[in-house]
Amino acid sequence: MQSLYLSGYYGMKNSGDDALMLAAAMGARQFLNVQDLVVGSFSPVLLPEIDYRPAALREPQRIRGENRIRNYFHAVGCDAVLFGGGSVFHTAQDINVKRHMARLSGVAFALGVGVGPFRDTAAERACQAYLRAGHRIRVRDQVSYEIATALAPEADIGLSFDLAPLLLTHPAANLIEPAKRQGICVCLCPRERLQGNAMAEAKRIRALATALNRVAAETGEKVTLLDFNGHPELGDHAVHRELAALLSPGVLASHIAYNGDPLRVLQSLSHFKVIIGMRLHAAILGFMAQTPVLALNYHSKSEGWCEQIGLARNLQFSCGKASEAQHSAEDIQAMTTALIDGLSQGFQPPVMNRDEALQKSLLNWR
Repeated sequence: MQSLYLSGYYGMKNSGDDALMLAAAMGARQFLNVQDLVVGSFSPVLLPEIDYRPAALREPQRIRGENRIRNYFHAVGCDAVLFGGGSVFHTAQDINVKRHMARLSGVAFALGVGVGPFRDTAAERACQAYLRAGHRIRVRDQVSYEIATALAPEADIGLSFDLAPLLLTHPAANLIEPAKRQGICVCLCPRERLQGNAMAEAKRIRALATALNRVAAETGEKVTLLDFNGHPELGDHAVHRELAALLSPGVLASHIAYNGDPLRVLQSLSHFKVIIGMRLHAAILGFMAQTPVLALNYHSKSEGWCEQIGLARNLQFSCGKASEAQHSAEDIQAMTTALIDGLSQGFQPPVMNRDEALQKSLLNWR
């Protein structure tokens, strides 16, 4: 294939999207034999050891529909378009833009994607129309597969996996040996704040700080905060700063700012004994780094990931539950116990191992 337009929510300073972008670009080169790779993004991005042509999108847009026009221009100029990973079939407007891009290019791939939950019936109908157009789609989880095949049983739909494990084959993906690990890494996101519920977020932060202070006192392990999202309004820095203010003296080791290179993020996660991850790809990259993950799930996609890999139940917590005052004491104790026991005796590994995840991820390209 001569040219391909890689389209996604790229260049918004989100490490999860950065990882999907790099994995999609690697797969396009290796498995689709793309010679001319065009990458749409809202700001400059890092694709280590991959040549590409940037296709600038704008945030905010100068005129209404500007990014749609830009996407259409690049789609019509390429032999194919690739929607690489993420929850990309959710709203009618976004799905219809993808339908138009696929039609303009003539060939489209949606790989490692999630389908639903739909915002409304219009989104469901738009997704059905996309699926019935005959393009290849590979979904990352069983729920997405069931939704997609129910909407379009005749379509080219396959069950695969998240795209990110393909990063393990990158020559620069050097990970730290487990014997050299130390400390606890925390990757939160401001979910409640963005929904206008700052009080619930404050309760969750206080509960987590209480657990971390107890664990540090018991084990001596210090805490590192890692920003997975560096966006000035949507990012993680503020919520991590508030958590840091509640930690006991000497507990905080460092606060690592967002890094636009997903391979460096993967390497960073491989330094720790355990990760407390709220963002989905903090959990996924932690799994790839073979670092135990205590998952703070706030969305069905996160719960689905835990189920996919067989994460132990005592390492899964609901963010909604932890935000409620009547449950906070119970969750603090359970979290504290899980961390102390895991740090002293070892964490129960997931049922799925890293090599199996990579093989499932390769199904996106077959």
